[in-house]
Amino acid sequence: MLAVFAFHNLEETVHFEADRRALPGWLRDAGPWSDSSSFAVATIVLTALAGTCGAAGARLGTGAVAEVCARVPAGALLGNAASHMARAVVWRRYNGGLATAPVLAWAAAKVWSVSGEVLSQRQRLAVLAVANAAAVPLILVALRAGQVATQAVRCCPAHRQATVCGQGHRAAA
Repeated sequence: MLAVFAFHNLEETVHFEADRRALPGWLRDAGPWSDSSSFAVATIVLTALAGTCGAAGARLGTGAVAEVCARVPAGALLGNAASHMARAVVWRRYNGGLATAPVLAWAAAKVWSVSGEVLSQRQRLAVLAVANAAAVPLILVALRAGQVATQAVRCCPAHRQATVCGQGHRAAA
């Protein structure tokens, strides 16, 4: 599942600029999705989070906590895949991540289906809902982290600001 998610994120990153340009102006300007480099960093952060949570579940072995740790990333990735497919239907066009979304949904469903039997059906649905609700702020935080990280790399050494700081200094090429 994690490898499919990484490949899915690569597809999203490759098509990021086209998807960003297609957003309504107010959303494009309001969101923390400034450039493809920042977006790439954000996808690395999110992939690492999913992998860490899933690995924690595997290390714990059995029990409710282990099952939750395995189901959270699987549930969030099911929602992610579904959102790509729904956007394609609503917008009637391709969006970055759509080509890999069915495979991501399959891989996440596979992990979901073998993640234990400790939780009741109601608890599993709650995990699915919480995982998808938590994904939104996590994505926004990861996008912001991507902006901060890429800005730090491009910064003016004298003032630790953007490529051209207010003092007129330029970052080293």
